[in-house]
Amino acid sequence: MELVEWHRPQVERIWRSGVDILAFETIPAQKEAEAIVAVLREFPDAKAWLSFSCQNDKQTCHGELFADAVKTLAASDQITGCGVNCSAPWHISSLLDSVPPIIKETKCILAYPNSGQVWIDSRWSDVDGNHSRPLHSYVDEWIERGVSWIGGCCQVTAKELEFVRKTIDKHISKSKQ
Repeated sequence: MELVEWHRPQVERIWRSGVDILAFETIPAQKEAEAIVAVLREFPDAKAWLSFSCQNDKQTCHGELFADAVKTLAASDQITGCGVNCSAPWHISSLLDSVPPIIKETKCILAYPNSGQVWIDSRWSDVDGNHSRPLHSYVDEWIERGVSWIGGCCQVTAKELEFVRKTIDKHISKSKQ
């Protein structure tokens, strides 16, 4: 319950300041998500979204299956959105494929990956050839998998987010035809 004790004062201060929604980002482990859900119950009017960071296309950074970690959020009406952030963009589609249908039906699904680079020896480095594919090139497949909130995390530039926005606009335009 250490995680509950750590999150409680953070949630209390932020929620009592008058925010509309809380964001729990880059959560590495299912156990921490469970602690956050427990703390939120103490603040019944609070709403939040929660995103996990993942080490590959199946697992959270702590090593649990992403699909299992996301299931811990299903019963909470206070969690309005869930997904993945600060993870390589080429892992996102597989992670989204593992999200149970009940989650996709009851929560906003979000994805805001990093650039795919990793922090090694005090600098950002490319470690995977997939990094050459631009972030915005993934947007259509994420939308097809139910994502409604798309953004960027570490090393994603404002210029790349412009391209993401344009890709979303094209997708919306096509769907209206």
